[in-house]
Amino acid sequence: MVGDDRWHERYSRQLVLDPIGEEGQLRLGETTVAVVGAGALGSNSAEMLVRMGFGHVRLIDRDVLELSNLHRARVLGDAHVGQPKAHALAKELMALFPEASIEAVDEDLTAGNALALLEGADLVLDGLDNMTTRYIVNDACMELGIPWVYGGIVVTGGLVAPLLPGGPCLRCLFPEPPEAGSLQTCESAGIHPSAAGVVASIQVAHATRLALGQLDRPRLIALDIWTDDWRVMDIEARKDCPSCSGSNREFLEEGPGEAVTSLCGQDAVQINPARRASIDLDARAREWEKVGQVSRRGPMLVLDLGDVSIHLFTTGRALVKGTAEVAVAKSLYTRYVGN
Repeated sequence: MVGDDRWHERYSRQLVLDPIGEEGQLRLGETTVAVVGAGALGSNSAEMLVRMGFGHVRLIDRDVLELSNLHRARVLGDAHVGQPKAHALAKELMALFPEASIEAVDEDLTAGNALALLEGADLVLDGLDNMTTRYIVNDACMELGIPWVYGGIVVTGGLVAPLLPGGPCLRCLFPEPPEAGSLQTCESAGIHPSAAGVVASIQVAHATRLALGQLDRPRLIALDIWTDDWRVMDIEARKDCPSCSGSNREFLEEGPGEAVTSLCGQDAVQINPARRASIDLDARAREWEKVGQVSRRGPMLVLDLGDVSIHLFTTGRALVKGTAEVAVAKSLYTRYVGN
C-alpha cells in the first residue's frame, strides 16, 4: 500500500503539510508507538495515531471497560463493557483500519515487566491514571533511550510534556511521587471528556514531532478547558536528577513477589502473581462452570459469583471485582485460581 494511489489519497492532507510531507509520512509509517493505558487519553491518542499512519501501535492496559468509562472512550460502546480495554480498542481500530498494525497487551505495566513491554518502541505515550506507574515508565524510557510524552487530566484541566532520554524527564518536573491520596481522581472529582481529547491531541502532535526529529525545545503545557487558562513553560534537565542526569532506576528495582493492588474508585483488587503463569482458559472454564456463571471475553475468563467476580488472564493476573478488601480478594484468588 505504501506509495500507491490509495496511500497518497488516504494521507493526502498530511503529504501536502510542510512539517510532514511524503518523507515524513514514510517515517511515521516506520515508527512504533507504545500507548500505556487505553482509557480516556489512550483511546483518543491511539485512534489519532492509527489515522495518521503510524507504523505500529502497541496498546498496554491492565483493566476492563466499565460503563462509566464510555463518556470519554473513543470508538468503544456498550457492547464492550466488561471486555479488556486494550483488546476491545485494538479490535475496533482494526475494524476501522484493516491495514493498520495494532497490538493489544492486556497486562499491568510494572517494575518487573516495563522494560520488556516497552522494548522495541520508538516512543511512548502516557495514557495512565496514576503517578506511580508513570515513574516506572520514566525510568524504563531512560534505560531504553526512548522519548515519551507525559499527559494527565482531571476535572477540566490537563498537563502535557514531551520527555527525553537525556532529559528533561519526569523527575526533572516532579522529583518525587506525590503522597498517596494527595491528588484528585476522576472517580472523586470527575472529568470533562473534551479535556481528554485536547490533551491527547497535543500528545499526538508531540509524538509526530518526536518521530520526525522536529522537537528540540521541551515545554510543559498546563491548560484548563473551562477557564481558558493556558500556560506554556520551558523545562530543563536538572543536573541533580537521579534518573536522566544519573543512572538511578529506583522505580525499576521492585523486588520479586506477588503484587496486590486495590484499584482506586473501582471496588476492585488486582492480583499479579510473582511468577508469570500460562493458564488454559478453556480448561479453567470447565472447572469454574461447576461453581458459578462463566463467560469468555476475548483474552479473559470471567467467573461471576454473585456479589463478586474474578476476571482472569492467561498470565495468572486477575481482577477481583466487587470488593476493595485485599484479604478477601486474595482468599478468592487462592480458592478459585490457586497459589
